[in-house]
Amino acid sequence: MRCRRGAAHGGGYEGVVVSALDAAEIERIETAVREWRQGDATLDAGTFLIHLADKRAPLTAEARGSVDEAPAEHNVFDVFSPVRGLAVVTQSCDIVKKCASSECVEVSPLVLIEDEAELYAIQKRRRPPYAYLPGVAAHKLVVDLERTMTVEKAVVAGWNRIPGCTTDAERRTFAEALARKRQRFAFPDGFNLGLRKFRDRIKRSEGKATPEGHLIGALDEIRAKPSPNWDAPKVTVFFWFLLEPQRVTDLDTARKVIENWMKMISLPNSFALADPSFDMVEPQDMTVDDYLNSHALDYDDVSP
Repeated sequence: MRCRRGAAHGGGYEGVVVSALDAAEIERIETAVREWRQGDATLDAGTFLIHLADKRAPLTAEARGSVDEAPAEHNVFDVFSPVRGLAVVTQSCDIVKKCASSECVEVSPLVLIEDEAELYAIQKRRRPPYAYLPGVAAHKLVVDLERTMTVEKAVVAGWNRIPGCTTDAERRTFAEALARKRQRFAFPDGFNLGLRKFRDRIKRSEGKATPEGHLIGALDEIRAKPSPNWDAPKVTVFFWFLLEPQRVTDLDTARKVIENWMKMISLPNSFALADPSFDMVEPQDMTVDDYLNSHALDYDDVSP
């Protein structure tokens, strides 16, 4: 029986008569899924992802390789892509709901990232298309947030579960990566163009054993704060360089590095850098107001 929405009542689901065997099977599924949390993963053999493609314009390699197998009478067809594993991205509170009110969860594929610098950047939430998952990090796997599939909970109940996160801090970081993917701020085009050299310099320096590389490794976020707002005819922009606690000991050198970075910013006439143009702080030194009224820059691309 496919789970139906509706409250359980009188030994069945609303509008559906459920046999004793069906009820027992649903209980088995709900008991198994109750162990799962957001970020938990499976590396079971044979996992795959499904997406829809148009055989008139197959965009992915998987779709192009499957065109000949598509039904002749349809242009849109489903593509099955083998993956190394899957991670659950649904919120934990929804995962553990009974099938009557929530039959499915969302999953994203695990992909291999062999470059250590890229893995570190993903761990630091600097690559919005991906999320770092401690439970599979030893396999150099990360979650590809660009692709998502919905599966019924009965499928999840049959998987071997790997806890993706084991501490509250890990769970919070993973949730932040998921939110970042969907909530990135769309900076004005002119502002993005003005940051091109600045962004490229940071990308080139990331992971290097230099003062710049060490500082980038210690940065949690770079945030831009507009005044009065991004839609104003003339916008003055202030930058916050948010450091991980106690990661930077030579503040003078770090400040000089940032001063050199700021010289690479060339904004159009509708924008101007504030005076002073930046501050370098640890989380406890930044006010809630400053944080909420600023927006994080992406390291791989300052535009979504």
